[in-house]
Amino acid sequence: VDYVISSSTGAVIDPGTQDIGNHCDDCVTNVALPFTYSLYGVPYTAVGVSSNGNVQFGGAVNAFTNNCLPSNQFGPTIFAHWDDLLTTATGSGILISTSGSAPSRVFNIEWRTTFFTGTTGTADFEVRLFEGQSRFDLVYGGVPLSGSSATVGVQRASSGSFTQFECNTGGVSEGLQLSFTEPSCSTPTPTSTVTSTPGALLVGHANWQGRPPQPNNLQRVPITITLKSAAGETNYPVQTTDASGFFTVPVGGMPNGLYLWRAKDPKYLAATGTVNLSGAPVTTVEAGLMLAGDASNDNRVTAPDFNIIKNTFGKSAGDPGYDDRADFTGDLTVNLSDFNLLRLNFGTAGSPPIRPGGP
Repeated sequence: VDYVISSSTGAVIDPGTQDIGNHCDDCVTNVALPFTYSLYGVPYTAVGVSSNGNVQFGGAVNAFTNNCLPSNQFGPTIFAHWDDLLTTATGSGILISTSGSAPSRVFNIEWRTTFFTGTTGTADFEVRLFEGQSRFDLVYGGVPLSGSSATVGVQRASSGSFTQFECNTGGVSEGLQLSFTEPSCSTPTPTSTVTSTPGALLVGHANWQGRPPQPNNLQRVPITITLKSAAGETNYPVQTTDASGFFTVPVGGMPNGLYLWRAKDPKYLAATGTVNLSGAPVTTVEAGLMLAGDASNDNRVTAPDFNIIKNTFGKSAGDPGYDDRADFTGDLTVNLSDFNLLRLNFGTAGSPPIRPGGP
């Protein structure tokens, strides 16, 4: 079961009171929980808290370069603000506290960090674990760059269930609270089906990595869209985003409710998320930054992609041996710009396929 995210604004961090001793660059500190907490249905009594903005359940990975979920470097993990962070400056560190009383306590993990790069300012944020619930919250204080160099979400393992709020696209701000909850997978009592408005549309937006800023004709990229609910799956024909990265698919007559969406281009890694169809004439969804480098179209950036670009490197459209699959920038030439995109995302996997048959 994937988590569902709800958001609110105006939240305030519950300050930590106990310093866990994490004052370092790229280190993980083991912390005992005041109560047993379950993530994806598995109970834990301790967690590994990383200086780089994540909470690991059974792991101690010190990776500082973030990538999109699922990350093959981590097991079960909450990514509050996975970025290259430091807890070494004066006033920095990771602090914990417990609010409330049993059986309704909340365990708070607060980061007070600076950035390893030249980014100025401090990143202050918090994870809240709720006793007796699968819910957890992420609360943000001041966050330079709005999280545009960070990954925010949760995953069960290096493959399988995960929920991503953002990956290098920004979207977090001071006072933002993200609540992650697991929906029930129980069989619902049959009821009359409410469907969306005839002629209703889903309008989505994607930003293609390596292409010029929107609007630009090179942002016109083929895209496939899938919508999946517990009842089944709808796969739309290939279409092309417009110069500003927008695409539109019809959803008229589809049952109202929560859907998983998946977007993919043969040269880019798949992205996924959730969208609620509520009967509105137009529903919008943001796919975010689509990561390039998947020349082999297997939804991973690995050695086969490197071999494809190596065999056509330096060639342009019309040259013998030119392979368009390696032209990530869309300029009809395979050069260093394309290689750098592959190198940037090497080892990254896209969102997994959506299959019918339930949560």
